[in-house]
Amino acid sequence: MWQRNELVLTWADARRAAGSLPASEQPLFREILGDESCTESTPAVAAAIDEQWFLARVDVQGHVGIGEATVSLDLTPVPGVTVISAPNGTGKTSIVHGVRRCLGSDPRRDEVLEGNLHHEQRNIAVTITDGPRVVCLRSSGASPTEWHEAEAVGMIPERWSQAYSRYQPVLLYPEIAEIITEPGNLHEFLKGAISVEVLQELQRRIDAQRSASRKATANLKELRNAAADLVVDDGYATIRAALAGCAELPTAGERLALAEAIADLSAQTSRAIPEIVEIGDVPEFETTTSNLVESLNEAKSGVLEGSEILRDILRKLGENVDVLNDARTADRCPVCAAIGQDWHKVAREQEVILSRLLAAYDTAKEALDARLSAIVGVLPKTPEALKTLAALVDFAEEAKALKSHWDLVLASAAGVTINDVTVASIDALVGGINGLRAERDALAKKLDALRTAQTGHGARIASAIRAWLDNVDAAKNEISRREPADKLKNWVDGQIKQTRDLLFQPIAEGAKEIWTQLNPESDLGLTSLDIGGGTQRQQKILPGLEIGGVTVPSSAEGVRVLSTGQRNALSLATYLPRSAQLASPFRFLVLDDPIQAFDGSRVNYLAVRLAEIAKRNQVVVFTHDERLWNELCAMSANARRVVLRRRADGKSQVEVIEATSAGDVLLGELSRTLAVYESGNDSGATEEAVTALSLAVCRQALDAELVQQLGILGRRSGKALDQISADIDTSSQTRDRLRVWSTYCSDCGLGEPDWSAYNVTVSALNQASHGQTPEGVTQDERRQWIADSSDLIRLVADASLRIPT
Repeated sequence: MWQRNELVLTWADARRAAGSLPASEQPLFREILGDESCTESTPAVAAAIDEQWFLARVDVQGHVGIGEATVSLDLTPVPGVTVISAPNGTGKTSIVHGVRRCLGSDPRRDEVLEGNLHHEQRNIAVTITDGPRVVCLRSSGASPTEWHEAEAVGMIPERWSQAYSRYQPVLLYPEIAEIITEPGNLHEFLKGAISVEVLQELQRRIDAQRSASRKATANLKELRNAAADLVVDDGYATIRAALAGCAELPTAGERLALAEAIADLSAQTSRAIPEIVEIGDVPEFETTTSNLVESLNEAKSGVLEGSEILRDILRKLGENVDVLNDARTADRCPVCAAIGQDWHKVAREQEVILSRLLAAYDTAKEALDARLSAIVGVLPKTPEALKTLAALVDFAEEAKALKSHWDLVLASAAGVTINDVTVASIDALVGGINGLRAERDALAKKLDALRTAQTGHGARIASAIRAWLDNVDAAKNEISRREPADKLKNWVDGQIKQTRDLLFQPIAEGAKEIWTQLNPESDLGLTSLDIGGGTQRQQKILPGLEIGGVTVPSSAEGVRVLSTGQRNALSLATYLPRSAQLASPFRFLVLDDPIQAFDGSRVNYLAVRLAEIAKRNQVVVFTHDERLWNELCAMSANARRVVLRRRADGKSQVEVIEATSAGDVLLGELSRTLAVYESGNDSGATEEAVTALSLAVCRQALDAELVQQLGILGRRSGKALDQISADIDTSSQTRDRLRVWSTYCSDCGLGEPDWSAYNVTVSALNQASHGQTPEGVTQDERRQWIADSSDLIRLVADASLRIPT
């Protein structure tokens, strides 16, 4: 098993790795790392991911299929399995999607409708805990999720979001379905688990350095060749020979020889012509200026004039000032002097609201302001530039026109402010700068011709060689970096490949293991799961498949040979080892209908796998299929079951029912029904009907628990499923079924339990099954039946918990 400190996953890892590099490469690597990467995150952000988190509670209102009535799920924040059962259309996926949205998804990319037919406002809260700390993540409407801890409120920490993207502890069924319908999505499903952002950023920085080195070499080569082109005459044979032996980066001896060779060249010139100041090119931007202006105008339309001032005033009201402290203590508003209005809390709330409203406006304004600065920044600074232009009027009349146009462009630039900027004004400014640069280049060309005309050929040779040699020192450092930069690139490329392979290795091994478990009788084998695509971002997941010993050609589309159930199995096989990694800070997995298109054997194997994961993780499974619950019960996995049921009252309300014991659920419903009858509110019922109902439900409740526990005891004692089913079918009466249960307990080493104290109730239940309802039954007798049935259910359920392991 690889260790985290062997790989470069964080900037801290990269700094440690610098010490293992050759001494010649370390200085450049440390420079490339830079100071900005020294701080991983703030302490508050780091603290959000240090512990192991469990789910404690989920509240969902007004989200997709959940209406006005909030659905609240209390979860046990410890390792174990909770199965949440509900028919299709009850709101399972709505709840899971709400959890997903609250924990880590970006609401801007959320395709779910904002509204709900029964409740317009979305409110989602997910409570998590690591033991000492309790955090509530809240999402309302389309706003980003807020992080509530103790009295503090903030946004979700960046490291939490990054970890969530990597481990994806919540799996929606549509994500499995996407792979079933389009197998090529397998890579998208997995790529977050193999992200290597730090290494990819290092790769980008190293490539930038290599590019700078290449440009420096090319520039020196161009200057050297320009000088060589001037010494073709025989009169400059010595200089020509000296140049012929020099590369673009001459040695110190070669530079000295060249300096001596040009020392006697004529340098007679007329008046020196000043160099004309340069005007830079207006940069090309990825985002158009019109988009930035449109974004600013759109953001501005949602902010009232004076909101920034009001926000700042409200913010100052929260500062620690003696006058304000006294006002807070007395709860006296410093503005209107009203008492008892909790003004400080109101001011804080309004400041937060205004800050959020102004965030988009500030962002848009900063982006456009940066664009204006970048455009105006290509103009040289005055007054030095204008003095140079004034001096050039003696050499070229065009300098006067250039100065005039320059003044106009500067005035135009000063008139384009962030408060009244338009696309037309920016376009006009850019056009003026481009025109100014064209005029400047034309003047510079004329001045160069003047210099050439008044300078001797020897002086031009000397000037060209000096221009080349003067640039050597500046370029030497950049050029010397090329070799270590190339070596660093090879090292980073190798680290990316190694990191991806090692991060993906446990996922691939786990996928092959789970695939084998989910497809025990299939002749289709998953022989490997590899990641391809080199060191860049176009990596692909390539499954290795084999049918009856024949290898399927390897490609990202190879999974098309799988059936729907097999693709579903492959999705889970790749998802579970990714999300349940030891390095994950999330000690919970939430799965939405994971057994779609699974036959009985696959359901069994998945139950085994989930029970294994649940030894260290909290596993929450939403499903409409009871088979997974039955398998977990048969394994005596000590799982918990909750049932969701939509009430038929026209309000789209979802009830949450604790249903770990099927018998307890039925007895609970019976007790509520009898309470209505005994209160006198149900005048339509007769004593005989109530007695018959009581016996029928008690018998049904006890039989339901017996069937469930016989499956557990039978499987644990090694009995075949067919035999267990036959024993249940042949024991049609409650007493007979209790006897089979006693035998099963004995087979499991528990001895035969004593249930003789409940013989009277068991006899009544058996008689009722043949239509022999006793007459004159009292209210106390009915209550005794319920109490005895409840005790028997507990006796039956507790037996499986005592099975020796």
